[in-house]
Amino acid sequence: MLYKRLLWLFAILLSFEAHSTIVADRESKEPVIAAAIFASNGTIIGNTDVNGNTPKLSTRDFPITIKCLGYKQKLGLALCDTIFMEQDFHELGEIIVTPRQRPIMNVLCYIREYTSGGTTTDTIQYFAEHMAMFYIPREKVKGFKARNSPQVLSSKLYQRNIKNGKDSVFEPEHRPDDISWLDIVSYPEKDIIETDRIKQGAATDTIMGKHHLKTIARKTDKFYFESTDLLADKKDHRMSPFIFKMLGMTIDFNEMTMSRAYTANNKSEYKPEEMLSSTLSMEVVGRGKWIKKAFQSKDPVTMNGLFEIYPIRIDFITVDEANRMLNGDMPKIVFQKSKLASPLPSGIQNIIDRVNGL
Repeated sequence: MLYKRLLWLFAILLSFEAHSTIVADRESKEPVIAAAIFASNGTIIGNTDVNGNTPKLSTRDFPITIKCLGYKQKLGLALCDTIFMEQDFHELGEIIVTPRQRPIMNVLCYIREYTSGGTTTDTIQYFAEHMAMFYIPREKVKGFKARNSPQVLSSKLYQRNIKNGKDSVFEPEHRPDDISWLDIVSYPEKDIIETDRIKQGAATDTIMGKHHLKTIARKTDKFYFESTDLLADKKDHRMSPFIFKMLGMTIDFNEMTMSRAYTANNKSEYKPEEMLSSTLSMEVVGRGKWIKKAFQSKDPVTMNGLFEIYPIRIDFITVDEANRMLNGDMPKIVFQKSKLASPLPSGIQNIIDRVNGL
């Protein structure tokens, strides 16, 4: 009897043992890098590495949702060695672009923001949808600097806190700056040019940074994708901005990857106004008094974030018009979700449904 109980206990422990899974392209069998992994409750577990390996997964995390620009969203139902993702060939439609007669490119975007942070006992999940504008000069102009961080016009905010076993959801009254990294989201200012190997017909190509793999390019019949590791030139693959230390906290960016999608063309060049969608994924470890206050923890807090940026409309405006809009003289904006946005992970949708049911 005791022997059977020990076997049963051993089986239970094995079921919670963490394993990595490889995420790969179904067609090429190449690893899918910087794919965001969501647990069943909507928490971001982390991103796949340069070999396509997920963070450690346990049976408690399943079913997982895998999101990566250029691939169909994938649902993983159980632990396995490899999960294959299918390239996304659906028609992306057209972005409304006005004739380019004025120097400032004004981009209206729909942005999704997913953030998860936790200690050994507590978890915070934050999800937001934003309508925001970017202002990008497309030629040299006097009296105006690029505003390639978002000017948020309206937001829908949702938060879930799990503390000491108590699970609560609510709508924050304002964006929580201690866990939201929206201000570091950017819009491209420069043209992107295909690598020589891609120009010569290769489907994929890679570019090394100073210390790590920096850029992965992929071209299909319809789309061109570029994914860039923003920390590839850092020897220890980490960035710790000094400005945060001045504010009483240490923030280490351990992962930071920007991916962008364009409609493929024969020119081998892609302008900012031609971008179809973009993502920014990151892993951040925070320490210091503000982190302690936000999470009520003395321990370092690991936060994972994913941003999805979808241009809705692009106008070209004058410098005066741009300055007036930045100062609040804004036309009425209707909240508009992008048709390109994939369904939300079930755990995130559950948070929204719970908040709406309050």
